Amino acid sequence: MRWERPAAGREPAAAALLGWLADLRAPGLCLVSGSAGSGKSALLAWLVRHGSRHGTVQERTVHAVVPCAGASVRGTVWSIAEQPGIPARSAGDLVAALARDTRRTVIVFADVHSGSLAQLVLELKQLPYLRLVVESCSQSPAHRLLSVAGVAELDLDLGQWRDQRRFDQWRASAVKGVGAAESSAVQEAAIGKVELC
Repeated sequence: MRWERPAAGREPAAAALLGWLADLRAPGLCLVSGSAGSGKSALLAWLVRHGSRHGTVQERTVHAVVPCAGASVRGTVWSIAEQPGIPARSAGDLVAALARDTRRTVIVFADVHSGSLAQLVLELKQLPYLRLVVESCSQSPAHRLLSVAGVAELDLDLGQWRDQRRFDQWRASAVKGVGAAESSAVQEAAIGKVELC
C-alpha cells in the first residue's frame, strides 16, 4: 500500500516515526514536539490517515486516536476506552483493562499540554506492548514531564526533521489560509476511526 508524502516537508520526521514504530527495541513512547506551527499536527494527521487504512501492515497500524486539546483526564480516559469498547471510568480502570490485552497497540495522542494528561500517558507507557505517539508543544507542562521519561523525541523545530523548501512552501500556504489547520488536522484524519487490533 502506497503512502502519500507528509505535509510540511516532514519526510525525514515521517521516516523516523515509521522506523520507531518498527523498532521493537525503541522506547514505547514517541514524543512529537516543537513550537506552534512546526507541523506536529500535520505529521500526526498523516500517520493516522495512513495507519488506520484497511490493509496497513501491522507494525504501522494506528489503533486509537485521542484528541486531547482542552480535555480532562476523565474525558481522555473515556475517549480511549470508547474506541475499543473497554469499560473504564478511571485511569486505573483503563490501565487494568489494557493490561489484560497484550496485543501490540498504537495510540496517538494529539495536543497533550497539561501535566495531568502527561501523567496518564506515563501510566500507559508502563504497558510494554503499547506504542504511544504523543504530540506536545515544546516547553508545555506535558513536554517537560514526558521529555525526561526515557522517550524517543522528534523535535520538529530541529532542521534535521524537515525538507526546508517544502516546509517553507507549506508555511506560506498556511499563512494564506490554504495549508492544513494545525489544531484540527488529527481530528479530521481520525473521523470514522478506530478499532483496537
